[in-house]
This record gives sequence, structure tokens and C-alpha cells, in this order.
Amino acid sequence: MRNRTTGNLGISLSTKIYGILPIKFGNIESVRHVATPSIGFNYSPDYQNNRDYFQELGEELYDYFQGSLIGSTPSTSRKQVSLSLNNVFQAKVQKEDEKEEKINFLNWRISTGYNFNADEFKLGKINTSLRSQVKNGVSVDINFTHDPYKFDKENNIRINELDRSPRMVSARLATNFNINRKTNNENNEEKEFSDNTKQFINDLSTTNWEFKNRSKLYY
Repeated sequence: MRNRTTGNLGISLSTKIYGILPIKFGNIESVRHVATPSIGFNYSPDYQNNRDYFQELGEELYDYFQGSLIGSTPSTSRKQVSLSLNNVFQAKVQKEDEKEEKINFLNWRISTGYNFNADEFKLGKINTSLRSQVKNGVSVDINFTHDPYKFDKENNIRINELDRSPRMVSARLATNFNINRKTNNENNEEKEFSDNTKQFINDLSTTNWEFKNRSKLYY
């Protein structure tokens, strides 16, 4: 009977940074900015040289545990760093009854990674997401993906050289809102939309637009 012991190491660090923006507009008293930078590191070793797990058959390696209940043995090492920065903007709103309310009106997140074991393109693509939550169930989500490496338009291939200006390769816009209608008749009974109207509103309330771009984006 063969035994196998594998493992991986994961470390993550994060902190929160608070700031107050003296912005007064309408019933908004101030805006608080909460920034949360984080960094993580993941490592898993390469077990190919362990002859208790692998058997060399000519130029190929046979995994003793392949097809077993515990699964195949990891055959490649992993050394990767993940980086992210999350920004939350909160507004302090003065209500009519003189009570204060805090609203998270904008969430902005940026993330990427670095793969030490990759032969090329070690730096990952830069992902950016923006989410704005408005009252009455209305929200807007915007997502961008940028490639930090140069791109050869003539041959339609990426070049393993960092570009001064990351190239936007995809964008996504999504909206979500709710439509409610209540009308009381003479018997104080509520009238509701028909099933077809409800389905139409449901399809309309969640809308997505996507496009991909291979051209150069200048700022």
C-alpha cells in the first residue's frame, strides 16, 4: 500500500486605510473612503522527482495515484503572488427626520497577479470593477480587463514586453433595476402585472453589454 502526503502554503496580508472627504452636496454631509490593499502568496511543490508517487517509464512518468479516490498527484510547482486594492466610498446622508444614514454608493476594485513559474507573461492581466448601488434597487456594474504587455497587430500576437500603457482587451456593463406597480381598486385589491409583462420587465431589468477590443488604448 502506498501513502501520499502533499501540501501547499498560502499567506495573505491586508489592512484598511480610512479617509474623510469634506464633500457637501445636497443632503450629503461627507464622504468616507475605505481602502483595503491586500497581497497573497501561494506555493505548492513539484512532486515529479518523488519516486514514491511517480514511476519513470521511458520518457514518461506514471502517477501511481492517477484514477484513485484521492486524485492525481500535482506534477507542477506553483509560485504566485496576488495583488488587489479595494476602495469603498460611503456617503453620510442627512435625512428629513434629522437622522443620519450611511450609503455605500461606489465600490472600486483592482486586482492582478504575478506567476514566478511562467516562462513568459509572468504579470497577470489587470482586472478592474466598478459597482454603484443607488436607491430603489438600481445598480450599475462596470468591468474592465487590461493587458500590460505589448501587442503585435500585424501578426495578432502578444509580445513578452511590458507596455507603458496597458491595453484594454474587454469591457462589460451591466445594469439592474426593479419596477414595482401597485394600484388599489374600489375593493382595495392590488392589481399586478400580467405574467407576460412580468417576464418582459424581468428581462429588461437585468441588461448586459459586452465588447472586446484589440486596438491600442491611449490615455
